[in-house]
Amino acid sequence: MRSAARTASLVAATLLALFLIFKHTLYSSAAIQTSFRRVQSTLLQQQDDSHYKDDIVIPSNISAVEAVWYRWSKIMYDHRPDVAKIELKQSAPSVGIPAKDASMRGLWQNLITNTETDLLIMQKAHAGFIKELNKVQEPGPWSGHGIVIVAGGRWFGTALTTIQMIRRLGSELPVEVFMKDEDEYEEYVCREFLPKLNAKCLVMTDFLKTGKHQWKASHFQLKVLALMFSSFQHVLFLDSDSMPITDPYKEMMLTEPYLSTGLILWPDFWRATESPAFYSVAGVPFPLDLPANSCESGQFMMDKNKHIKTLLLSVYYNIYGPDLYYKLLSQGAMGEGDKETFFFAAVVLNTTFYRVKHGVGALMNDDGSRSHGTGMLQYHAADEVSAGTDVSGGSRTTPPFVRSEDKDSRIAFLHAHSPKLNPGNMPYTDAIYSQEDKSKRLRIYGNKEKVIKMFGYDLEEAIWQIMVQTGCSLQDKIKDWKKKEDLCDKLHEHYDKLFGGN
Repeated sequence: MRSAARTASLVAATLLALFLIFKHTLYSSAAIQTSFRRVQSTLLQQQDDSHYKDDIVIPSNISAVEAVWYRWSKIMYDHRPDVAKIELKQSAPSVGIPAKDASMRGLWQNLITNTETDLLIMQKAHAGFIKELNKVQEPGPWSGHGIVIVAGGRWFGTALTTIQMIRRLGSELPVEVFMKDEDEYEEYVCREFLPKLNAKCLVMTDFLKTGKHQWKASHFQLKVLALMFSSFQHVLFLDSDSMPITDPYKEMMLTEPYLSTGLILWPDFWRATESPAFYSVAGVPFPLDLPANSCESGQFMMDKNKHIKTLLLSVYYNIYGPDLYYKLLSQGAMGEGDKETFFFAAVVLNTTFYRVKHGVGALMNDDGSRSHGTGMLQYHAADEVSAGTDVSGGSRTTPPFVRSEDKDSRIAFLHAHSPKLNPGNMPYTDAIYSQEDKSKRLRIYGNKEKVIKMFGYDLEEAIWQIMVQTGCSLQDKIKDWKKKEDLCDKLHEHYDKLFGGN
């Protein structure tokens, strides 16, 4: 009892000293690292993993994919960071980066206001989870190639447009469409419409309930869980509003750098703003070879068997994302959410991956009075690699790929963020009319010549053809569309007036 009391007094005295040291000091990276070293020998050594036992018995009546979740749902709970929600003294500014800016990132200032004790507890939980990850030897249970999309609710119509545009490319990759729960399940679309497109619906709660620990998930968390629960080994994950411009199987999955790295990520418009505290929590030094811009997760590719540890750490960051890791990784900047979790999971684990170097392109529209962004253009990773280049033995972020200077990078994806290409909403949105003259209808992506030059054909007309067909055939089938009795007429009216009924 006396020994315990002395230990408690020592810890209390140590923490009090830290409080006085940091009372008027911003948490810079150096300050955070210094304080961690000072208290680890006292606080952290009092909290070892000797109590933790891996005694999880997998039920015999669940699938191999469900077995992964059954086990790791419990491990993630056992290594939970039981701390207060991350708070910021202010949000990081959203600083744009020019598309051709190839600079490396510097350390952003820390805006976290949580106590040092909170960060230490997070570090301990993170280290315990990494210890469990390091025990993983076997590859995952997934197989095959496919596309994964999270849809449901207002995103369902957008996903239908994307899937049909993929089929228009000639791609036969199977598609798994995840929705949050049964309320988002569309009976006719899931049982009749999507199977004809080699796509099927899956309900997230059906998988979540198979976990040893019962987690609930929403919003950004759904993406990484859909990735985990999908049956595919090689996955192209797409936001419902991000559509490939070329066949993703032939042009992306069967080419370098994916074949060697098994993980390709794309950039965002914005400068990275992660807190220096993240590196202390993760137990890694600040890397000097990271690009200055942040990541965008509207599309990414992963070999889940090769990157099972990266996948599981991404799940961990998202499970504890809304209260903790989203703020740590973005500090309130534009797009805060899951988008940095895949990148930083790979960085922390020091695994090989490829970050596309070509900056994001902005697709703009001009109605005569103002220009506004309607989409993001992401470019082919394969076009950054010279034919025949030896890509074996690559390092974490910069494998020995030779930049191919004799050709321009092709557009790989259109991330159509404004407006969303939902057939049930498009004929009613202000975005298709001039703000100066409401009777004047607009093309979303600019004049026909510009679009053909950019994509090789009139992509916008092709999208509208699909939206007209989809809206008219499913007007009386999708819940949100049933009350829009003039939907089909409105879609036809816009198409006929803008494209001449061709």
